[in-house]
Amino acid sequence: MEDQKIQNVSYNGTHQKNEREAVHAIPGKKGLEEIVFTHNELKDLVSETTFIENLASKTDALNNRVSDLERVNGELHKELDEIKQYTRRNSLRGFGISENKNEDTDNLVLDVFNSKLGLKVTADQVDRSSRCF
Repeated sequence: MEDQKIQNVSYNGTHQKNEREAVHAIPGKKGLEEIVFTHNELKDLVSETTFIENLASKTDALNNRVSDLERVNGELHKELDEIKQYTRRNSLRGFGISENKNEDTDNLVLDVFNSKLGLKVTADQVDRSSRCF
């Protein structure tokens, strides 16, 4: 850090190439070297602190965005479940009914409800039926 080049450093009218040469040209230079070194360290710390603060700010913004997306995702899952439940309200599932080739599960379920259970269920009251194994 202390070897960093700076332009036009001068002491008593003589130009020096870097801070070290400028400090060496000044009487009582030992204390000045420490001051210049400490000053450079402080500049680096300020720069690093600013960088970290910017990262922290961006991290906070991203965390807020993730929280918002998680909330929206939860709401969408709830809405999807409600939609699925709504579409299932007129659906029937038949358990324990033997399987035959080219069968129509709507007719099988309607037969069970109408003939076995004595209910009056029509095909327009059933949106969907399926066999469950």
